[in-house]
Amino acid sequence: MSLTITRFSAANFKRLVAVDITPESNVVVLSGKNRQGKTSILDGIFAVLKGAKVSKETSQPIRDGQDAAWVRLEISDEHGDVKYVATRRWTKDDAGTLTIESGDGAKYGSPQQILDGLFSLVSFDPQSFLELGSTAQVNELVRALGPSLPFDPDQLAAERKGVFDRRTEVNRKVKELEGQLAGFPDVDPELPAEEVSARDLLDELNRAREVNDEIARAMRRLELAQTAVEDAERALARAQSEHKVAFAALQDLPEYVDTTPLADKIENLDKLNARIRAQNDRARVASTLSSLKNEVAGYTLKLQEIDRTKAEGIARAKFPVPELSFDDNGVTFNGRVLTQASTEEQYRAAFGVALASNPELRVCRIDRGESIDSESLKIIGELADEFGVQVWITRVTDGQPVGIVIEAGEVAEVAE
Repeated sequence: MSLTITRFSAANFKRLVAVDITPESNVVVLSGKNRQGKTSILDGIFAVLKGAKVSKETSQPIRDGQDAAWVRLEISDEHGDVKYVATRRWTKDDAGTLTIESGDGAKYGSPQQILDGLFSLVSFDPQSFLELGSTAQVNELVRALGPSLPFDPDQLAAERKGVFDRRTEVNRKVKELEGQLAGFPDVDPELPAEEVSARDLLDELNRAREVNDEIARAMRRLELAQTAVEDAERALARAQSEHKVAFAALQDLPEYVDTTPLADKIENLDKLNARIRAQNDRARVASTLSSLKNEVAGYTLKLQEIDRTKAEGIARAKFPVPELSFDDNGVTFNGRVLTQASTEEQYRAAFGVALASNPELRVCRIDRGESIDSESLKIIGELADEFGVQVWITRVTDGQPVGIVIEAGEVAEVAE
């Protein structure tokens, strides 16, 4: 069932003296000079609909010099049958009392609960929505979609930012390690895995020298023995015996060791170990780099998963206008940001947000609508008929009368 306001009447509310308006179409234009009571009519409508909370926020609901005020709304269905008569009265001693009667005069209990079930928005102004920033527009749309949107955009955006920032940090480390890796020499498969010990090489050199010294001493004894044989025949037997002993000792010793390679190796040990260290460092950096690249890949998959969750959630949401959606840049219409849409598309999106929660009482307000040109006003009228929305618009005029002219808190004229 679609409901609209088919009669507005008020007395002494804010700037109003006595006003009685019966809308003839879905667009009600209230015009006149400043400070004549146009906005008071809009405030009166929503003060009735949204109850004491709005009344408390309304400063001085009673016109100066008066003791009481009231606003009454007749709410009818699409056939024109009055379903509810809602009246809020104020005195100087209270924040307003609300009563609701049926079309035939029967009173309802819990009147505010009835209105809350009919009208879900405190006050929706399509023009103000279009003037909001992109983030605020998305917030309004998300609020209107309610539970039909299966995720919290702020929470999902925060999670995505956290993953994105972490991936950026790891990518920075990847770049650093790739730079380090490029500075290492190529891998030499012949290098040992561990650095060579100088102590071990020195010990080996000393052992080789001891062997060589022993061989030299043996050879010296052999030379002395040979000389003794040649010099003294008398000592021949003894020299020959000693010769045999020395010769036998020589045979038991290992072959002569060439110490030059060991000396060269010790001399070049620092260079060798430097190469080994560099190769081991390169292996560690390569391992860390591989791990970080895997971590980056994981973050990329997580971002894709978040984006997929968001896309699937938006696809499941019940948008009142099929072309309406939102992304990281704001509310979109047919895939384009709303600011790039045509005037008709922008107002269609605004009305779509207004009706996202599917209220039975479809009433919108546009205050200070003098900035709306005639073409836009025509579009608003066409969309109001299409969506079944009643739009109350105030416009400051000082000349040609437009719509219902309000003057000094009363209806002065109804223009064509």
